[in-house]
Amino acid sequence: MLNHSEYLDKALQLATRAEHLSEDSAGFFRSVYTYQSERLEAYTALAFDGGWVRRDEMPIVDVEAFSIATGEYPPLREGMEALLSRLSGLHKGMKFDRLLELFSGGTDPMNRAARALLARDFDAMSAQSQACGLGVEEYIFVLVNWLKPFFAALAEKFGADIRQDEWMESRCPVCGFYPDMAKIVGAKDGRRFLHCALCEYEWHFKRIACPVCDNEDTEKLGYFAVEGETAYRVDFCDECKGYIKTIQLGKFQEPENCDLTVENILTTDLDSAAMKKGYARP
Repeated sequence: MLNHSEYLDKALQLATRAEHLSEDSAGFFRSVYTYQSERLEAYTALAFDGGWVRRDEMPIVDVEAFSIATGEYPPLREGMEALLSRLSGLHKGMKFDRLLELFSGGTDPMNRAARALLARDFDAMSAQSQACGLGVEEYIFVLVNWLKPFFAALAEKFGADIRQDEWMESRCPVCGFYPDMAKIVGAKDGRRFLHCALCEYEWHFKRIACPVCDNEDTEKLGYFAVEGETAYRVDFCDECKGYIKTIQLGKFQEPENCDLTVENILTTDLDSAAMKKGYARP
């Protein structure tokens, strides 16, 4: 996991798309990124030796078998408490008492929430959010940011062993989640990489294919850029009406220094442009 706060501050100092992020929003994300960094350190020491971790298969995470171990529960509960405390301080009107009470009652509620998120079971997450007195989007935001450093620690532990040449899927080979952004790397012969919205792992993907539905019909694939932009574009698919934002890196740009987690929040104008054209994110 990159230092998102540092990348954000550099981007804002350079006025790189700074007009798309207010100072209040920047402060909010700095706080969330600081939380993620702190929790990543807490999770790095975990063994990740449960039956849901498949070291010789992809995705590594077996969603149906996911179960928080006894030693993982205390740091995850502490992480949830820290996140909700931080979010409550940033948004005085948001109440998380019911969610905190639920997640303090053992691993079962956590397991159900994590499995629903990993499986992208929106019906289950909608029901869970109602039980907690939250909107479903707020609830998903909490789950993603709570679990992100946990699965990022897993990706850092096992990601280097993944055989990317054997995986060309649109879902993450570590946790099976969906990508939030893509990058095309000029220094690597223009190869395209997808970035996981949850564990932040990056993997090689087909250059001509939809990262949402895997459609390869070029007549139904396309892209557009916002006027005045050269590095950013939106790749879309008319088969599934999905899209993904893409950043194009030149031959002399270091791809490992491009923080797609931060670039995602700096490119909300591309989201707006895509949605106006009738496309939606996965």
